[in-house]
Amino acid sequence: AGEYAAGSCRVLRRRGVAVSVACKRVSRASVLLAALTSEPTPTSDLYDRIGYPTLTRLGLVPYRAFRNELAGLAAAGLAVSQAAEDGSTTWRLSGPSGEDE
Repeated sequence: AGEYAAGSCRVLRRRGVAVSVACKRVSRASVLLAALTSEPTPTSDLYDRIGYPTLTRLGLVPYRAFRNELAGLAAAGLAVSQAAEDGSTTWRLSGPSGEDE
């Protein structure tokens, strides 16, 4: 297990996965970025990884709002989305300097 500060959040990670995020005032983007890794992850897995209580506090329980926030990160060059073989969308952190690896 590891814990680190991400902005005004403390993120508890186990095996590289965020399992808990405790925040004072935090942006939607910072929570989503803390949940992303370099490994492509389906949207639904990210939703589960962040957890319902945090999604509720951020107003991201509606799936469309959650996906739109991820799309905003991709548009800003902070995340990369790809279509998986099963038709789902996967998300990961972008490479250094916003480059797609």
